[in-house]
Amino acid sequence: APDGGNGATYVGESSSGSSAQDLADATVAQEDTNAFAAGEISFTGPLFGAGGMGKPYGAAADLEASVWQEHMPGMSLSAIKESVLSGGRRVGRLPLPADFEISEHPEASGIIFRFTLPRGSFATSLLREFVGQEIDSQEGEEDEEVAPSSGKAADNGNKDSPAAAPWTEAGSVGFRISCESQADEKKALAQCMKMLEALRAQDASLSALGGSSYAVTRTGVAGMLLLRCASAAPEEPVALAARALEQALSTGVSPAPLVVRLLPMQACCPASVDAVLESLEGLLWPLGSADAGEDSYRVELKQRGSVRIDSKALIDAIGGLVERISPHARPDLDCAHMAITVDIFDGTACPGVLPGWHRFHGYNL
Repeated sequence: APDGGNGATYVGESSSGSSAQDLADATVAQEDTNAFAAGEISFTGPLFGAGGMGKPYGAAADLEASVWQEHMPGMSLSAIKESVLSGGRRVGRLPLPADFEISEHPEASGIIFRFTLPRGSFATSLLREFVGQEIDSQEGEEDEEVAPSSGKAADNGNKDSPAAAPWTEAGSVGFRISCESQADEKKALAQCMKMLEALRAQDASLSALGGSSYAVTRTGVAGMLLLRCASAAPEEPVALAARALEQALSTGVSPAPLVVRLLPMQACCPASVDAVLESLEGLLWPLGSADAGEDSYRVELKQRGSVRIDSKALIDAIGGLVERISPHARPDLDCAHMAITVDIFDGTACPGVLPGWHRFHGYNL
């Protein structure tokens, strides 16, 4: 494929005319090896979808097929409609931009990076090489995915607990919606609302859970919105999300293509360890047996904004609560059956207890 003006030729049509198989073989031509070292050609990675992915050969084709089957077992790419999810390829490495500059900030004690990147590249990937660690593109977000310390009573650090946002007083439940970019927010929101209405219409049992409508709350993070409903039961967002994810798994088509993640929130409370534990007391249930593969859990904590609580204290306290309710439960960061999620937005905590975490790919649509 042509390089699109970014100065890198994609594998499959190199500067010397070699095929993708030639480049994959150990007998690759010396001129292509030199071109690769000079950044003139590069390997590519797939954006799985319908059309536009190209056809790799040999070991590259086997690797991509194995990745697809690992995450989408028993489903063919041909089942995906191009209008829903179009495929493509992205160059696999990022050369240092020609206009890259570093200068000292004239006022703050820091430095300024200036550079231009081609389409499909991310500034955080480049800056990571200078900082030496992963950089979150969503400002002010902290992710904690840590196994709790078993049987340990944690100091909850509740001194000067921040006040929760006013809308938490109604005990709102709902969803955290993530989309690809801020530009997609309105369309993603409309797709999500339409999806929720359709799911309710398909299952009369959901009417017993209340929740006639959801209101939108902005988080201050680009591409992330909250849908909340004060009248819905805590079970409703989990039931709706599970139905949407089941539909996506069975059909290979997302019911809301612009929504990347649909994360249920089952309560809202002040961001303190005691308040979060009190909310979770009414949400947690005894985990299933090891034979059924339902004895594992993980805690996923995300904090955004300047008001935060002690991450380790909260995670350890949640671990103690799970152990008290299900003494046989075991933490598992890789293949957990259940996730206990806590989203914190400047003094407001939104916990949830989400089954099928591994099967639903972390509730990613």
